Amino acid sequence: MKDNAFMTSNPVVTGMIKLSREPAKMLRCTKNLKLKETYSVDIPVGFNKDSPATLQNKVFWDLMLNFGRLDEARTDPKPGFSCIVFGNESQILTRFNQPSQLRDEKSYEISLINLDTYNSIPNFHAGINSFRHSSDDGANTIALGTGSYDIKYINDEIQRQLLLNKHKVKIIIDTNLVTLRAKLTLIRHYQVDFNVVNSINTVLGFERQIYTFDMTTDGYTEGEHIVNITSINSILVHSDILHGSDSFFPSDDPGTKIILAPKNLVNLPVTLQTINHMRTYLPDQDGRPIDLRGEHLHIRFHLREV
Repeated sequence: MKDNAFMTSNPVVTGMIKLSREPAKMLRCTKNLKLKETYSVDIPVGFNKDSPATLQNKVFWDLMLNFGRLDEARTDPKPGFSCIVFGNESQILTRFNQPSQLRDEKSYEISLINLDTYNSIPNFHAGINSFRHSSDDGANTIALGTGSYDIKYINDEIQRQLLLNKHKVKIIIDTNLVTLRAKLTLIRHYQVDFNVVNSINTVLGFERQIYTFDMTTDGYTEGEHIVNITSINSILVHSDILHGSDSFFPSDDPGTKIILAPKNLVNLPVTLQTINHMRTYLPDQDGRPIDLRGEHLHIRFHLREV
């Protein structure tokens, strides 16, 4: 670059640039132009401040870096709004005081911003909670209350009910951590019947049959299948105003807070032009409603123009 008018200046090198007010127009420098804004060029340490090439390279770099930002900063954000739904069940109907009318010539998308509730989802309920056991003193049924159990808590509740009914500890349920199967230990002259209504055999991994004391194994029996302590593999977050759904798995311990805030938002297309109400529901991977057991559910969506 040749600049006969260039004069060296060690303290400060300042280039005067006119900032274009219209995007995509060339920025021009004029000697006698009255400028409303100035552009101060700070020369990095280690560069020769007495060289015109230094000024040229620095100004060119800053123009390339900031020219796009000028246009970006002046771009109006796309219209959008947040929608919050809340309730105490996994199916929530939200009615809006004023319907939202979306423009026909535009496309819209919605994303899940956050979700929070408590992990009170049960794996034992009225449909899966019981088995029968019998001995010389007759047959009895053990039914576990609705709740979130692991193998230890299942065994603890069985022992509590046995003692409550004045039975000695004759049934022990544990886990083989190597095979991931449940272990059933019985004493002599004792049996367990999983062939009953609302049997817990599917959770423990046993067949729907009667298991008796076996002398060859000293009463030890291992389940035929891996323990299926929960039937939920994923929870879907779905709404009737969009196409598709988000999903997550409640990895939090029972009784703790579930806080879902996706780092990478999934934008799903909106299927309606007029939104009078919004039905939100949380099914599992098989479409069964999630039982929140009355816990508060709070979900925030964000709808915007594409």
